[in-house]
Amino acid sequence: MTEASKPDFHKISTIEDIVRKDRSVFQNWIPQDTLPFIPQPVLRYLIPTDLFSSARDPNQIDLVIVPSRYKTKTSQFFVVEHTETTLTDMEVLKEYRDKYNNSRSFRASAISTEIDPMHWLYRSNLYDNTFTVKDRVLLTADFAKVAPEHLHVHVYDQRDDLRGKGIATDFYRRLNDMARNMDCKYITGINRARNIGFFTNVLGRSLLVDMSPDVQRILIKNLPRINDYRFVTVTSL
Repeated sequence: MTEASKPDFHKISTIEDIVRKDRSVFQNWIPQDTLPFIPQPVLRYLIPTDLFSSARDPNQIDLVIVPSRYKTKTSQFFVVEHTETTLTDMEVLKEYRDKYNNSRSFRASAISTEIDPMHWLYRSNLYDNTFTVKDRVLLTADFAKVAPEHLHVHVYDQRDDLRGKGIATDFYRRLNDMARNMDCKYITGINRARNIGFFTNVLGRSLLVDMSPDVQRILIKNLPRINDYRFVTVTSL
């Protein structure tokens, strides 16, 4: 076994301590309908364990909250790794923003190597100082309790280099735990043709259109207005 391949027992122990603390905070949390959001220490339970493993220093993994822009009780946040490296050149970002900000044809994959792709996609949050140019954005989520028994996920996104590693699966497993603790019976999300298989085949969600008319009626009245409900998936808790 080479030196590089030897287990880092200090790092493993650090991760176990962090995960144990976050789990304890979550398990002791009593949801309060009077609060407009879920407290940041509780939301940390949603951080997939492998994100700590991917960081050089697990203590630099953080969850930062974005103020809600919805009237409903919404939790929007980014999971970031604080680094000592500048990941985005703000001057180059400004050039791209001025040129492509309103372009529908421009793809993030075509961005300059001097701009972190997640900084480009969520540049408004970078400019708002939700995170900094030295923060490696790992994932972001935005969900709301839109009815007493209904949690809706507005947004879930993660870095391309983290896809296929079980990060999203772990996140949604933890979200199920949180929704149950909030007395929710359903979790919904509006998906796309290219990723709906993940939600139905991996997460085991149902298509809204395959559910009973009564359940469809209950859920649709709380969903954002859309023209096509074929790609709405549902977790029944």
